Amino acid sequence: MSRGPVSCSSPWIRRWRSGAVSTARPAAPSSCWNGGSVPATGCWILSIAAARLGASRVTGIELDPEALPVSVENAARNGVAGVVRFVEGDAAAMARLLAPADLVVSNILRLVNQALLPSIHDSLSAGGRAIFSGMETGEAEAFRGPLAEAGFTGLDEVVDEGWWSVAARRA
Repeated sequence: MSRGPVSCSSPWIRRWRSGAVSTARPAAPSSCWNGGSVPATGCWILSIAAARLGASRVTGIELDPEALPVSVENAARNGVAGVVRFVEGDAAAMARLLAPADLVVSNILRLVNQALLPSIHDSLSAGGRAIFSGMETGEAEAFRGPLAEAGFTGLDEVVDEGWWSVAARRA
């Protein structure tokens, strides 16, 4: 049985794929999709999506060493192995090494996203954007305060099937 490209349940990616880009895609500067560099934390699917949307270089940071071979295989299955590289490590330390970035995507639990806010902020270029996902709808209010305190301005939010995501700009 042949396995094709993976599908993505991320509400952001579904909006891009469906053509509803008028509100979702502006959350990231066009340079990200037209040759830009994108670090991604906590989810290989967002690394692959960034590459398929046009980023020329994507680095997926993964803490779990068992996830790395799966990530590499999925990048190959999706035809982006030459664009996406995966590294094992702590995103809090490694995101800064990839700076400056125009866009950082982070798909992980709310408390982890919250702990990563300072590192992600510091890794972004002035005016850079971040997309935080992997949080339940009921966690939105608990994340908005720390997001603002970390120096981000919210740009757009997506709620889909109980999941909440937010795009924000480094203030």
